[in-house]
Amino acid sequence: MPMWPDGLIGSITHTDTWVAAAVARREEGFSAVGIDLEPANELSADLWPSICLPGEQATFAAISGMTPGLAAHLVFCMKEAAFKCQFAVSGAMLDFADFAIDADSDAGTFSATFRKNAAPFRVGNRLVGRFAVSDGHIASAVVLTSERTP
Repeated sequence: MPMWPDGLIGSITHTDTWVAAAVARREEGFSAVGIDLEPANELSADLWPSICLPGEQATFAAISGMTPGLAAHLVFCMKEAAFKCQFAVSGAMLDFADFAIDADSDAGTFSATFRKNAAPFRVGNRLVGRFAVSDGHIASAVVLTSERTP
């Protein structure tokens, strides 16, 4: 887990070939950030049930050109970004099933709705983020401002 200097929040991610970091200042109203970057490849079918809730994978598989395995990897990426963001605030070790993902593929936005309490987050609270699939990668990011922190 990265340790940020006082007054800063951030998140890091990497693949075999890329590394990314996002950092923001608390004094500018940021509470937490979560980012994830994944190769845009098929996620093994045996992992789908442990990552995707019923319906999540089908939602993304409906996107033109997206296979079920890539859709599952996209859901994984979104939940990883949401996990990192909430962990910075709650310190809770949540599972994939503890978030429900919904998205607007045209806008490139998604929400991760809590299905388990992780103080200060409660069941039904949502984290909102952005995602993209481009140039062989899947990227997702969630930013939580102090005015949106429960």
